[in-house]
Amino acid sequence: MEDFYHIIFIVTAFILNSINLGINYHFVISGEEFKSQSISPVDYCNEINPFIRLEIIINLLNLICYIIPGDYIEIVLCLCIFIYFSYLYYKKFLFIKPINAQSYLERNENVGYQKIVYYLLLILILLIRLILIYLTNFEINIF
Repeated sequence: MEDFYHIIFIVTAFILNSINLGINYHFVISGEEFKSQSISPVDYCNEINPFIRLEIIINLLNLICYIIPGDYIEIVLCLCIFIYFSYLYYKKFLFIKPINAQSYLERNENVGYQKIVYYLLLILILLIRLILIYLTNFEINIF
């Protein structure tokens, strides 16, 4: 029964990481649109800023999904992204303002690609964990 709850938390974290992956794809695509001058800085900020709060909330839910079953590797990785968001909040770079959107575009683009790799890594770790849970509970019944 304990493995059932662990699987539920892993699947929930998998879904949350997939949502965050989609959000970061949106960040990168919006940055490319802004770079090609097809949207204005105000529209760019209006597209990006609401998703930043959503990403932080999803990461908090993700952390809860890792703390309850005690997945320490994922907890450390999730704390790293919280430290990153805390640093951005402390430096007042968390939300993009239209007046400085152009200057932060390259940094945000690089960070967007790095977060895509980060969420893909977390999804891979979760899939490996699911496979290991399945293999450790697999019983061979010959008779």
